[in-house]
Amino acid sequence: MQGRLLPKYKRLYQSHPYFNWKKEFKIAKQLQLKHIEFIFDNNLPHHNPLMSEKSNNEILKFIKQYKVRIENLCVDYFMEKPFYLSGQESFENIETIKILIENGSKLGVKNIVIPCVDSSSLNSSLKKKNLIKNLTLIGKFLEKKKISISLEADLSPINFKRLLKDANLPYLKVNYDVGNSASLGYDINEEFDSYGSFISTIHIKDRLLNGKSVYLGNGILILINFLIKLMNLILKGHIQCKFIEIMMD
Repeated sequence: MQGRLLPKYKRLYQSHPYFNWKKEFKIAKQLQLKHIEFIFDNNLPHHNPLMSEKSNNEILKFIKQYKVRIENLCVDYFMEKPFYLSGQESFENIETIKILIENGSKLGVKNIVIPCVDSSSLNSSLKKKNLIKNLTLIGKFLEKKKISISLEADLSPINFKRLLKDANLPYLKVNYDVGNSASLGYDINEEFDSYGSFISTIHIKDRLLNGKSVYLGNGILILINFLIKLMNLILKGHIQCKFIEIMMD
């Protein structure tokens, strides 16, 4: 996850490191890391290097130089401007994600994470309906660029499964955040049984029950149970997870 190898930007837990993002490629190379999940958030979004062709080419230069890929993009921007909004706000969100899809495809991005948690939670049927509508509107663009959307949501297993079924979009996958699910008290067996085959990306972190993020091993997450469940699904061919991000704090 971008920024984890650098000092926090404005002491934010998770944000694009605007002034020194280039340094992370070199550090990642030194640590023999092969992939950085880039972040697009609501802090100076128009200055994010993903938003202009010139800066995008600069990112590509660092990818080639250090052989550190960017195949996953986390759009925390939609935490404050949820993708289920309608009207003019919906139009602006769709235009934003189209730019990210276009520029991201040139960098080798294969997957875009849209978070629907906390302030952007899907806590009404109307929000779910609008989300599906907006995802449908960008469908042809995603398929043309061969990019999928991984939805991160704080829905219960049965409600998440129902949402995926109602959407019925081939490019819609799931970003599974282990710490968030544990914090909400969800049963990992029920989650994987409900939508395990949709999981394409995983964020590994730890949290307290109904509480904040903590160092891995200091929260409620029983990591070994998750790893066993994940490996069983992989071995059975029920899941093909391509991106796993580990967040230590």
